[in-house]
Amino acid sequence: FMTKIKKLLETVCHNCGKILSDENDPTFKEAMRFRDGKRRFDAIWNVCKSKMVCENTPLSEDDDSDKPKERKHNHGGCGNTQPTIRRKGLTLMGTWKAQKGDDEAEG
Repeated sequence: FMTKIKKLLETVCHNCGKILSDENDPTFKEAMRFRDGKRRFDAIWNVCKSKMVCENTPLSEDDDSDKPKERKHNHGGCGNTQPTIRRKGLTLMGTWKAQKGDDEAEG
């Protein structure tokens, strides 16, 4: 049971709750084709476990300056970094890696 919860936490964003992988990703599309729920969950987890950022949609950079910048229909994530989930006995811990711009780690 705890391993399923750990895999679920590694699949969804800690902040917004969206699945970390984009729906347009070909490996994610392939994982969604499984009809068996257990196989589909494991395939989606394999796609999402390596993603450490909930990717947000970048603004499109077109040459048309009179047209307002529009977002492409994409994942729509929040852009936050994701923790690495560790299991120790019956406890699950999430640790975030320090980023280059963090002042707390330096001082």
